Amino acid sequence: MLQITKLTTEYRENPIGISTTNPRFTWQFAKESDEKQKAYSVTVKSGNETVWATGKVKSAQSVNVEYKGKPVVSAGMYDVEVTVYGENGGEATATGTFEMGLLKESDWTGEWCGTNAIFTSTSTIARKIFKLEDKEIKRGRIYLIGLGYHELYVNGEKVSDEYLAPSNADHTRSVYYKTYDITPFVKQGTENAMAIELGFGWFGKKTFLLQMFVEYADGTFYNDHSALDGLWWVGGGSITRTSVFGGETQDNVLAEKLGKWKAVDYTPDWDKGWMYAFHQIPEIGVKRSDLTDPIRSSEEFKPLSVTKVGNDLVYDFGQNMAGFVKLVAKGEKGAKVTMRFAEVLKPDGNIEQLNLRTATQLDELILSGDGEETFVPKFTYHGFRYMQVAIEGKAEIVSAIAHHVHNDVRKTGHFECSDEILNALHKNVLYTELNNLHSIMTDCPQRDERIGWLNDLSSRIFQNINNFDLSRMLPKLLQDFADTQDADGTIADTAPNFAGARPADPICASYILFGIKAYQYYGDKKTLADRYDGFKAWIDYLVTRCTPDLSLPLSYYGDWVVPDIYVPTKVDGEFISSAYLYWQFNLMKYIAGLLGKKKDVKYFEKLATKCKETFNKKWFDAEKISYHNDSQTANIIPVSLGLCAPEHREPLIKRVIIDCIQKGKHNTSGNQGYRHFFYQLAEAGETQLLIDVLKNKEYPGWGNMLDRGATTIWERWEEKIKLEMHSFDHPMFASFDGMFYHYLGGIKIDEDACACDKITIKPHANNELTYVNCSLDTVRGRIVSNWKKVGDRKVILNLEVPHTTTATLDFTGTINGAAFEQGRKVTGGSYTIEFIV
Repeated sequence: MLQITKLTTEYRENPIGISTTNPRFTWQFAKESDEKQKAYSVTVKSGNETVWATGKVKSAQSVNVEYKGKPVVSAGMYDVEVTVYGENGGEATATGTFEMGLLKESDWTGEWCGTNAIFTSTSTIARKIFKLEDKEIKRGRIYLIGLGYHELYVNGEKVSDEYLAPSNADHTRSVYYKTYDITPFVKQGTENAMAIELGFGWFGKKTFLLQMFVEYADGTFYNDHSALDGLWWVGGGSITRTSVFGGETQDNVLAEKLGKWKAVDYTPDWDKGWMYAFHQIPEIGVKRSDLTDPIRSSEEFKPLSVTKVGNDLVYDFGQNMAGFVKLVAKGEKGAKVTMRFAEVLKPDGNIEQLNLRTATQLDELILSGDGEETFVPKFTYHGFRYMQVAIEGKAEIVSAIAHHVHNDVRKTGHFECSDEILNALHKNVLYTELNNLHSIMTDCPQRDERIGWLNDLSSRIFQNINNFDLSRMLPKLLQDFADTQDADGTIADTAPNFAGARPADPICASYILFGIKAYQYYGDKKTLADRYDGFKAWIDYLVTRCTPDLSLPLSYYGDWVVPDIYVPTKVDGEFISSAYLYWQFNLMKYIAGLLGKKKDVKYFEKLATKCKETFNKKWFDAEKISYHNDSQTANIIPVSLGLCAPEHREPLIKRVIIDCIQKGKHNTSGNQGYRHFFYQLAEAGETQLLIDVLKNKEYPGWGNMLDRGATTIWERWEEKIKLEMHSFDHPMFASFDGMFYHYLGGIKIDEDACACDKITIKPHANNELTYVNCSLDTVRGRIVSNWKKVGDRKVILNLEVPHTTTATLDFTGTINGAAFEQGRKVTGGSYTIEFIV
C-alpha cells in the first residue's frame, strides 16, 4: 500500500505568490505505506491546458522534483497532480495548486506613492475606491510593497492576520512585496475600498507601490495600481508616533475626528487633512516576493500579577517574549495611558530599562472617552516580561494581554526527558529563538539593535534548524547575506548591514553553513548552486588576508562573550579565525563536490591542507598535547573541526574534561567555543558531564540563569546589567539544545544527507536520565526516537523512520528479539529496539 499525506510546492501546500520559475514539488508518504516508490509522474495544468507532463519516470525521488514545462507566467494559477507507483504494484495520487507572483519588472505598472510628510512620525494612510462589475468573482490579488511596515485593508477589514510586514532587508538591494488574497473581501457589482496604513518600520520612510487585479469567472479582469491620478488619497493617521525601538502612540481623539477612513462610504477631503497621493522616489532594490512565514501573534499571556508601585501599575506576564500588549482602557476624553516595557525589575519594583540603551519601548494610548477602547500597536514590537503603566487624567485599565509575536515558523522538533531542569532549558531555548525570528534572525528583541549578526548564527543554526521549519527562511537570509557582499567578495558582520564591520569577522561561517543546512535538511541544492559564486568570492577574499602560509590574523570578536571570570582563557583572534578558515575550506570542498566542480574540490583541498599544517605548527604543543593557551576552547575546536591528528583526539578531549571538572563543571567558552564543547564531548559519550554543566546552579552557566528566574537564554553570564550590552533574550548561547536532539535523543542528520534521506540513530542513555522522547519532522516525514530505561542498564527504544529515509543504527542491540550489529541499516517503518548501556 502507498499513501501520500502531503504534497508541497516550494515547501508549502498550495502556495501563492511564489517567484521561482522552476518550482519544485515534494511529496511525503504515510508511515503506514509498506512498499517503496519505484516511479512517479507529475502533471501540471493551467486551466485545461497541460503545461508539463513527465510521463512515468523510473525514480525513487520524492523531494524537489523540478518543474520543466512551459514557461510559467506572472500570477498564473496551476494545478498539480502527482502519481507514484510502488514496487509491488501499488499506486497513490495527490493533488495541489500553486500560483505565481509577479515575475517581471514590467508587471509593475503602478507608481511609488506617499505623502509630502514621509519623515514625520505620524503614520501615513492611503485609500482608493474602485468599482467591480456585477459578475461572479474567481479571485482577487493585491501585490504590495509598503515600506517600512504596512497593513492592508479592503472594505474596512484587515486583509491578513500578520504583523510587521514586509520582511526586513537592505532596501537598496532588495525590496519585498506581499501577495494578498483579497477574494473574500471584495464585492461584485458595487464600489470597494482598498486602504493602506504605513509606519516607519526598519526603513525610516513611508512609501508604497501597489498592483492589483480581480479576475471574474468569465476570464475577464479588473486591473488597478497605485497612481498619481487624483483617485488615490493620502493623509496622516491617528498613530502620531511610530518607531520599532521607541514604540507607538495611538491618539483616539484624532482617530474619532478622522473617522472610519478604511470604509467604502467614507469621503476623504482636504478639510480632513487628506490630499492626492504624492510621487515618491522609486526604490532601487530588486523586487522580490516575500515568502518567509508571516509574523503573527502565536500565544497570549495574562498577567501573573499586577503590583502598584508608586502611582504606576507593574504587570508581570511571567515570560520574557517579543511582542506587544493588547490593552483595553476606559476613561475621560484626553486621558493618556503610558506603557513602558522591560525584561527585568529594579529592586524597588519599577521596571529596569538601562539595558535598552536608546530604545524607549514606550506605547501610549490617548483616550477618546467613548467607552472601552482597545490599543494594539501596528508598527512596533518590544522585548519584555514586564509592563509599567502610568495614567494621566481619569482612566482605568480594563484588561492587558501580552501577545507573543514572531515569524510563524512551524515547530518541527520535540524534546522532553525525565529531568525537569533540562526540559525548562529547552523551553527557554524555544522562546529565545522565536523571540528573535522577525524576518531576520535578530540577536535580541529589546534594545536598539535587533539585527542579524553572522557570527552568532554560526553557532545558532545547529540548534534552530532542529526546532523549527526554516525551509523558507534560510534562502531569504542567504539573500540578505549576499546583499551585503561587495565586488571584492567581502561580506558584512550583519545582514541587513546595519552594524558591525566589513569585512566580516572570519568566524562568520554561517554564510556557507546556511546553504549546506538547507541542502542537508530540505534538499535545497538550488540554493547552493545559486550562492556558490558568492561563497567562493568570500573565501577567496579571506585568503588574500592570510599570511603566505595561510594563517589568518583578521579578527574582531572571535570567541565572543567569554564569562567575565574566564576572560584570561579567551583564545587569540588569529587562532579561531584560522581554525574557522580551515573549516570553511572544507565546507566549500563539500559543496564543490555536490555541484560537480572537480577543479574547485582540489583547490579547496589544497588550501585546507596547507592551512592545517600551518595551524598545527603555530598552535600545537606536542609535548603537552594541547593547543594555544590550553583552554577548553583551544583544545576542543581542533577536535571538532578535524585540525588535530586522530591519535590526539582522545587526549585533547580528556584535557577539556579535566579542566571542566576542575572549574566546578563549568564551560569557559564564548559564543563559538561552547557549541564545539557540547557536541564533541557528547560525541565522546560524556553526556552526564554535559548534563551536570547545564544544571549547575553556580555562576557562570545555564543552570545559574535558570536558578535566577530566567525564562529565556541570556547574552551575558552575569546578572548585573551593564548599559552597553546586556540582553536577557539572546539565542547565541542556545545551541547546546542541538545536543538534546543529536545525542540524548540520538537523531543525527548525516553530513552527506540530502533532505534527511540519511540519518544516524544513537541514543546516549549512559547518564542519569530515565527516558527521552524526541522527534524531528522532516520533508520526508517524522523521525521518532523515544527511549526509556528498564532497570539499571536495559533500554527500550521506539524508533520511527520516514518512508524514504535510511537510518544507520550506531550501536548493538535487538530488533523484535533479533540481534543486530553496529552499523545495521533500517528504512521506513516502526521498530522496537532493545540495547544495554
